Amino acid sequence: MTINPWEVRGKSIIEKLGGLHWFWVGGTILILILIATVHPLGLPISTTKWTEDAYNAIINVPKDKVIIWEDEWSITGLAEAESAHTALMRILFANNIPFIMYGQSADTPSLQTYITNIVKKYPEAQGKVYGRDWVQLGFLAGGEGAIVLLAEDIHAAFKTDYYGTPLDQLPLMDKVRSYRDVSIVISGSSSQTWVETPVRQWYIKYNVPLISYTLTGGTVLSSTYYPNKGIIGIIEGSHGGAELEFLGKVFGIGQAQSDAKTLAFLTVAGWIILGNISFLGSRRKK
Repeated sequence: MTINPWEVRGKSIIEKLGGLHWFWVGGTILILILIATVHPLGLPISTTKWTEDAYNAIINVPKDKVIIWEDEWSITGLAEAESAHTALMRILFANNIPFIMYGQSADTPSLQTYITNIVKKYPEAQGKVYGRDWVQLGFLAGGEGAIVLLAEDIHAAFKTDYYGTPLDQLPLMDKVRSYRDVSIVISGSSSQTWVETPVRQWYIKYNVPLISYTLTGGTVLSSTYYPNKGIIGIIEGSHGGAELEFLGKVFGIGQAQSDAKTLAFLTVAGWIILGNISFLGSRRKK
């Protein structure tokens, strides 16, 4: 027997609610998910203490210091990295915090360039000038040994930026020479064990605090250094990206995904409640 989704069974309003075809349930969920995906609504989400600490540390950076963003994420991890990378850069721009980026994987600069091109379209990036507000240094070869050199003398580790411009031609780099000019290091990687390197080279040596930016579920080792052994905040993959978007009011892909899930759950719950009301009302009438 063919069921017509436009047919509503029942005589009273209560009976008709229970007689709606499943098409209307699925259709309602689909429409609300599409709305949230196209235009994030900023619905409330729960935020973890370590994401809140990361956000507060970033927006309270002293005006005479910069943030170093050392990054080991690769372009292959874009699905997990995009929301937090985008939210971080937008928050830095929104709060007028200068930052310097470099990559510790050969394809990290490709990811950083991709994210930068996305962020340039947002209001927070308007008026920001490359070389003055941020610098992308490119790939830092040499692993932990290279970080040792960079912390002591950034200009010795890099002669030019990612685009081949000499550092002495970039106004921001005139103010930044070494760890003494750095307030926080955001150290990101999809590896769960890399975090011991920046803890050794930035915090233990120079007392520069860290924000760990790792993949979802990869906080086990980072949490052993949080909150008072070098790591003052943790951003946990795409979930941490959604939290950053909510905290900084820079809604994007992370918040959109969160809103879509919230609306889907609420819609299903609403239909279940209506179904039970219809069932109980019809039963009472009989």
